[in-house]
Amino acid sequence: PLCWLTDAARELGGAGGLEITAWIGALTALLALWTVAAILLWKLSVSTQRKTGHVEGMGI
Repeated sequence: PLCWLTDAARELGGAGGLEITAWIGALTALLALWTVAAILLWKLSVSTQRKTGHVEGMGI
């Protein structure tokens, strides 16, 4: 959630160098995981649409 990012930004102001690196690494890993999950869901959706011929939201 967005509140995690704002809380992390507040804490970075008083954090040391190692903590900043840890936060950046964690946020990068979270972003990578989110991106991979979105791509996999998109591919699954496209595959399902090809098999069924049904395009969600198109009313076809």
